Amino acid sequence: MDVIATLQRLTAILETEAIEYAIGGAIALSYWAVPRATLDIDIGINVEPTTIPQLLVTLEQAGCIVNHDTAMIAAERGDFGARLKDVRIDIFLPTLPFAADAFDRKIRVPLADNSIWILAAEDIALYKLIYGRTKDYADLERLFSSQLDQLDLTYLDKWINKLFASDDSRKHFYLNLRAKIIKTHKV
Repeated sequence: MDVIATLQRLTAILETEAIEYAIGGAIALSYWAVPRATLDIDIGINVEPTTIPQLLVTLEQAGCIVNHDTAMIAAERGDFGARLKDVRIDIFLPTLPFAADAFDRKIRVPLADNSIWILAAEDIALYKLIYGRTKDYADLERLFSSQLDQLDLTYLDKWINKLFASDDSRKHFYLNLRAKIIKTHKV
């Protein structure tokens, strides 16, 4: 099963069960910027901690393999993993300070003959900065290059200032990228 078929299967059961979700990572990024290959699904699922056991059952109904004990322990920190055939699914719970805003701002986009919920471009940017890996920085450069005129920089600036200390390298990356892209667009 490929990533898109897995995504369709997963989101269909979440919607059937009325479980709020938003796709992030490279899949959502591909809506906002030049796509890059990915072999996994990053998905935020908005559930209360007391309903995580039922979420695990729902994931299994979708065909996912989930180790309940490991998932429950990992869920305490805000994320856990599952697999559906050959596709890894990284599940993120709403533990970060801006998670409620991210779910409120999600948008519905077409996917094949259906549609799915994805994170807004600004929230993808925030998650990419939090994880701060080399590929995340490259993703941010593509996102800013293609979406600068549409990005809500006031929203981004607010959360960057709340999430990162003034000496945090991720904040510096954001500020430098923001300045570079703005300067490039003005030329």
